[in-house]
Amino acid sequence: MFLALAWPGRFVIAEFFDVLDPDFVARLEEAGSEQFTVFHDVLGDFAAFDARLRDASGEPRVVEGFDDRTWIELVLRPQASTKRFEAWLEQRIARIKLELG
Repeated sequence: MFLALAWPGRFVIAEFFDVLDPDFVARLEEAGSEQFTVFHDVLGDFAAFDARLRDASGEPRVVEGFDDRTWIELVLRPQASTKRFEAWLEQRIARIKLELG
């Protein structure tokens, strides 16, 4: 799955299920993996929109801080503390400004 996470841009986890154990795939699908959309933030980190977790307006929450192994836990056990997209984006913009000096 590491290669899948290294894919440039966005990917759908379900596209990589054909190389995984069928019982494990069934667990991920039952947990709602199709609603967990991973993307790259162009700063070296990955994040995901988790449509299973939504704010009061219905916006999917952004989940971050995972790698080629820990994404599985986030799919199987959704993370309660997630960010609104605006907050996540503001944090990334501030990081870019800081790095550009």
